[in-house]
Amino acid sequence: MSTKNTWNAEAQSDEWQEGSYIEPNEEFGFGMYDALRDAFCVPAKGDERMKLLWGTETTPLFSKDFVVNDASMAALPIRTDGKWHTYSVPLAANPSWTDRVNEIWFDPVNLNAAYVDIKWMRFEE
Repeated sequence: MSTKNTWNAEAQSDEWQEGSYIEPNEEFGFGMYDALRDAFCVPAKGDERMKLLWGTETTPLFSKDFVVNDASMAALPIRTDGKWHTYSVPLAANPSWTDRVNEIWFDPVNLNAAYVDIKWMRFEE
């Protein structure tokens, strides 16, 4: 995004970039954000997946060389329609979901510049 710096020499106060803003307002709400996203972000293809990775004392998430151990991972497809969705990740189905989990890495989507809003996250037996 670029703005043109201007100076109002007739006014007695600093007026750099006066009116040059993008923020939610009463007239457009979040419409300006939506327009920027639609203009500059790559639309999702529909085959996106979220991933939840974990580590335990016996099987750490990262190796000593900082390589991710993706054997302890659950992944599932997500909907990319901009609406709220509830997902359940079946961790018990993965044979690596054992022991005491002490590391969690949640990767909600594999898109660059994607916006993800997580309302809540819960782990239960």
